[in-house]
Amino acid sequence: MDGKSKWRRSGELAVTSLTLADTDEKTVPPALKAALDPTGLRIPSVLREADAALTQARNDTPDGGGLVVAFGQSAARAYAQILQKITGEEPAVAVSDEPEASRIIKGFADSDRRWIVAVQTVAEGVDIPRLAVGVYASRIRTRMFFIQVAGRFVRLRGKEDETTACLFVPSIQPLLSYAQGIKKTVDAVLADEERRVRETHENDGGDPDEPLSLLPVSETVGSSQAVHHTTIASGESITPEEMNYAKSVMNRAGSAPRGTNPEYVALVLRTAEAGSAVPPQRPVETDQAPLADQRHDVRRLLRREVGRYSIVANKSHKYIHAELNMHFGDTTKPATLQTLMKRIELLGRWLEE
Repeated sequence: MDGKSKWRRSGELAVTSLTLADTDEKTVPPALKAALDPTGLRIPSVLREADAALTQARNDTPDGGGLVVAFGQSAARAYAQILQKITGEEPAVAVSDEPEASRIIKGFADSDRRWIVAVQTVAEGVDIPRLAVGVYASRIRTRMFFIQVAGRFVRLRGKEDETTACLFVPSIQPLLSYAQGIKKTVDAVLADEERRVRETHENDGGDPDEPLSLLPVSETVGSSQAVHHTTIASGESITPEEMNYAKSVMNRAGSAPRGTNPEYVALVLRTAEAGSAVPPQRPVETDQAPLADQRHDVRRLLRREVGRYSIVANKSHKYIHAELNMHFGDTTKPATLQTLMKRIELLGRWLEE
């Protein structure tokens, strides 16, 4: 999320967007400080967007929770007040490393409350598997701390967990580069797993660091409302121009499926313009896995495909599974390996459409 930041240094007013901020210690710290100021316009707009995303996530994960990582205790309490006005529910607040903070975090993890606001307490050793939405509102810009925060949102509650989390990040370097690196790494691992599952089935025959120091001479003046700078999908950054073009194409087409995701369309248009296509990889010889393991791996691949289609079609996981059950006349538990693979193939066709 982008947005304009305003601050004053030695009587001179400076204004810049987060995306255009020079990557030096004279510009980035005061720009980020102004962007994260709870009295500005940007943070309330980001929290509204994040809460809307949490509402959407709770359609599939009713107890899904949100986490705001604040840069300090006073900011954490101010963010909590903003969230309470947005949601009508008082968030949990954990602002220190004292035992009380640990108790608050554990209580939140075991509940179905919407939001928790914390400072560095959550960076390491905190396990809240139900987290579905996050807001990175810390001034720390080190890779290690960013990875630790992102790690709070990749926990799973068992093998059947279908929760897909998202993290709202200031559109400032090097945070965007860290996010892209994480996404590319995760996608590569998932692609290898998907290829292994498909190959196995086909070969079987079918059945924290120190916080940065801020320049004391800068005085925060204010910030604008946040604007959507970029979405990182499959390790790619989608620009506002690409998003606008994708939306115009969808409007002209008129026949796009209801709820089709503009980000998905933007990536499709980019691929089409480049004339690139990834040829399907042929299966290689692998050792035959036990049938139970194969069924588990295929079911996990199926859940991933359902998650992808859910984003594109704006349908809940439960609704998509119900559609598949009606189409095949059974459910996933008693389904054979062959039927499970047919479900995946059908989802692939729906995604292409």
